[in-house]
Amino acid sequence: MINRIDSCYTLPTFEGPLDLLYLLVQNEEIEIFDLGLQELSAQLLKKLEEIPTIDQGAAHLWLISTLLLIKSRKLLPSAQEEAYEEEGDPRLTLMEHLIEYQRIKEAAEKLIDREEEQSLYFSRNPPMFSRTKSSGLENVQLSDLAFLLGEMLELAKLRQPAVVDHETWSVKDQMNWLLATLLPGEKISFCSIFSSEKCRNELIVNFLALLELIKNQTFSTYKENNTILIKRNEKNE
Repeated sequence: MINRIDSCYTLPTFEGPLDLLYLLVQNEEIEIFDLGLQELSAQLLKKLEEIPTIDQGAAHLWLISTLLLIKSRKLLPSAQEEAYEEEGDPRLTLMEHLIEYQRIKEAAEKLIDREEEQSLYFSRNPPMFSRTKSSGLENVQLSDLAFLLGEMLELAKLRQPAVVDHETWSVKDQMNWLLATLLPGEKISFCSIFSSEKCRNELIVNFLALLELIKNQTFSTYKENNTILIKRNEKNE
């Protein structure tokens, strides 16, 4: 069973937890165009500082980023919308991601608790699992990433062409692109990947792909001289 992402969001047409909002959009009980996603994103930035775990924070970012993606895709011509449907509706993968986050979290907690119980009786060996295992965010907050993405989206909106870009992107394809861009041990600035020269759809899908790679610990992020860098981890990290 999924724990509710119960931080309350307040919009003109909705008030409640984010996962409920997503389900209402998924079931077409709330029209995506009636949502003030800019206000929703602004509230997210404030709430990320209060969210206790990396998994919950990433889940919030997934939900709002995918809402943005759904809204963007609904603006596309029907032929391009059909192409996206062939690759998979992001609404259908939402709950899968939340279930995965919860399962991983619960499994890790059980393993940690079991190791700590054993350590009471066998104190010579340290616990196999640590609660301080790296989240992939070193001196960087999720709110930092979300804020930078928001800036890039605003710049992209200002240069949005009159003709809609017909190229399509999927999260899987962008994950593969990120993996091809960075070899193990290499790093690149966040702004280089999320250039404002890209269209809004590509920026959002890139962000979803990055979150997935951070979650599975393939990539990590850290801040150096006030610049957020993205690094592809070595296999033994």
